Amino acid sequence: MKKIAFYLMAAVVLFTACDNEIDKSDFMYEPAPIPVTGVTLNHEVDTIALNSVISLEATIAPARASNKDVTWSSSNSEIALVNENGGVSAVGVGDADITVTTVDGNKTAVCKITVVKGFLVTGVKLNLKEMTLIVGEDGYLKPTIEPENATNKFVTWSSSDETKATVASDGKVVGIAPGEAIITVTTEDGEFEASCEVTVLRPVEEVRITLPGSTAKLEEVELQVGQTITIATHVLPLDASNKELKWSLEPSIEPNSFTMSFDEVRGELTVTRTHASGGLTVTVTSVDGGKTAVCDFISLDPMILLAGKESKAWTWDEKAPLVFGNGGYLSDTAPGWWGQSAGDLDQMEGENKGAYMTFSSKGMTLVKTRTNDTKANGTFALDMTKTKMNAGGDALWSIGVLDTQDVTVLVGMQPNNDKAPVYHYDILRLSPRNMVLAWPEEGDGGGAWSTCWYWMFGAK
Repeated sequence: MKKIAFYLMAAVVLFTACDNEIDKSDFMYEPAPIPVTGVTLNHEVDTIALNSVISLEATIAPARASNKDVTWSSSNSEIALVNENGGVSAVGVGDADITVTTVDGNKTAVCKITVVKGFLVTGVKLNLKEMTLIVGEDGYLKPTIEPENATNKFVTWSSSDETKATVASDGKVVGIAPGEAIITVTTEDGEFEASCEVTVLRPVEEVRITLPGSTAKLEEVELQVGQTITIATHVLPLDASNKELKWSLEPSIEPNSFTMSFDEVRGELTVTRTHASGGLTVTVTSVDGGKTAVCDFISLDPMILLAGKESKAWTWDEKAPLVFGNGGYLSDTAPGWWGQSAGDLDQMEGENKGAYMTFSSKGMTLVKTRTNDTKANGTFALDMTKTKMNAGGDALWSIGVLDTQDVTVLVGMQPNNDKAPVYHYDILRLSPRNMVLAWPEEGDGGGAWSTCWYWMFGAK
């Protein structure tokens, strides 16, 4: 055991002596240098004013390159001088290339400098910060370059969303679709920017009163006592920007003929008839553009429809393409062969556009007021039991009869019989706002499709 211990001690002493004689630097690791692969400048092209100074910045690639030293040079020191830090001084008018070169690898980048005798741009403004357009409309943005005497006033335009609004090189902005876009102008000199926020709207084109879930127009409702109906609205186009609506209710004759409730969340009106004689007009108006839709809850009393509670005036229905003319008996329900519009009507003096007739339920009187300040007076009778089926026999063609005495309706004459007066009329339609009358030229004995004359009236 003693001999083994001695040998171990001798080995330790020998190793320690050798360790003191080794140079530790022989075992240190030095990483290899990272070479430069390229260099870029913050400007490739620039225009500067005479006697001005700009700074160019060089970016070495890769960012971890070991040696980022560079040198600077000018292709024409009579135009532009450059110092060791990339500062460029414009000393003459003309062009010069400023080159940066890396010490490691001789990589280069160039900025083409144009020196002009003038003034640099310091900013830009637009005449509007906000603009609102309708789809399809246009507006103009006008840039103001600062200073006013800047030499280079060239600008470029851009839109943040060309699906909403586009901009042309002259600052013309066009609304494409509902939404928003930022229109930006950028100066060529200095790349200064100014922006305008453009809002594009789609206007309301039409409002309809409908049944819930439907898009079909609902213009008249014939509601029996005790019956209930719910009406809704439909705004077109579907992507209209502002669909806000205002409702108005105008009861006629009997103000307590209906009970109503309005669901503000669903935008629906529920109406129940409680009295037979009353009528109700519902009007919906769009806040945007004032577009309206009207629905009449028709009174069940034909005398009230014709003459009101006391009186009611009727004139030519200017919404109808033709207000007087002929068509087929028991088949047509308006002039279909020949006719005249309200503006063209010339059959009887003073009874054209602007003339009107007043039916009074008290006394059953009819007064015709002409445009030449003359009047005609008489009486009338209404019989809603005399109806006629259409030529096919599958639906009512007329719903009643109107007889007049001592006076006719406007242009109540026979065109093919020396304008002889007509005092007997079939009623094809009678609503709060429209009345259609007809008279068969052959009398009641005329066959289907024989000549029949039509009068189209609207409530005044």
